[in-house]
Amino acid sequence: MTTGITFPETPKARSTRRNIGIAVLALALPCAGCGLWLATTDQALSGWGGILIGLLLLIAGLHGVLSKPQLTVDDSGLGVKGFLLPNSNWSLLWSAVTHVKLMGASPQQALWFESAGRPPRVLEAFRYERFEELLKLVGEKLQALGQILEVVQPSKPA
Repeated sequence: MTTGITFPETPKARSTRRNIGIAVLALALPCAGCGLWLATTDQALSGWGGILIGLLLLIAGLHGVLSKPQLTVDDSGLGVKGFLLPNSNWSLLWSAVTHVKLMGASPQQALWFESAGRPPRVLEAFRYERFEELLKLVGEKLQALGQILEVVQPSKPA
């Protein structure tokens, strides 16, 4: 992607992601410790399973703590980068976008991007700073491509 407008993560979303990452890290150590203990007994298979679970929790926790995601929008498309694990980063070309919906009411809004052959991508308002500016920019890009931004209003309880 070429240089475009960057929308960083909000402080609240960053704090929540890091707190969850720390909690997961706190679970990783006892899990790996129990696994090591079990590996030295006659329950070796269970021990190796505990060690593996501990390692997976360690990776997930570090992913939450060390990642610094940011959304970039430019002339060619949009994408999220900055995650520790590369498969969490993504990009989407404007030409690949088949449908875009704005769902929910402020401040719980989300943009839903659909494209052929790829899973939908969702951008939540609480996660990125300057969401109103993002909405305006996406609307302009879609208008230039001859598409519209569908607005889906939440249903009100009866």
